[in-house]
Amino acid sequence: MNTTPGGEHRVKMEENRAPKITENETPEIAENETRVDRVHRDQNRVRLAVHALLAAENRTGGIGRDVSIIAREFDNSVQKTVQAEEQIRARHGLVRFFFGGDEDAARLIVEEAQRNRERVTELRQSIGNCTCDDGTRTMLREQVRTIEQEQDRLSALAEEEMRARGLFSWG
Repeated sequence: MNTTPGGEHRVKMEENRAPKITENETPEIAENETRVDRVHRDQNRVRLAVHALLAAENRTGGIGRDVSIIAREFDNSVQKTVQAEEQIRARHGLVRFFFGGDEDAARLIVEEAQRNRERVTELRQSIGNCTCDDGTRTMLREQVRTIEQEQDRLSALAEEEMRARGLFSWG
């Protein structure tokens, strides 16, 4: 971190950049990785993106505060979706067989993913209005893509969970 003549702190974005993962690429999964490890690995990608957005606050011209607020909302959402995903992943096979998927946890994920898509739209608008340099704008867009990819993954998980019907489930 260094300080500008106006006294603001600046963060070198290269040090805070989240790993870039393209659409068709997935992080390597270790054979001994547990369900909880997988949940945390996936959510950590979003946390890294959120922290990169927070670190960009002073580099984004007049939108820094807006980006920071939205990033904190994403961070809170991650907490909720981690718990719901852990709940889904921990559902025992026999319970799933008899009663189906965990619809409450799936619904929570769907709701959070929808809110996050709305946040992504706000971020895209803010980035479009950013007076920042092209490098910062590109970095912000990369972080938004990472967040979008995670929302897509969570939505697919929730849909699959809601489709899982058990022997005694209704509907």
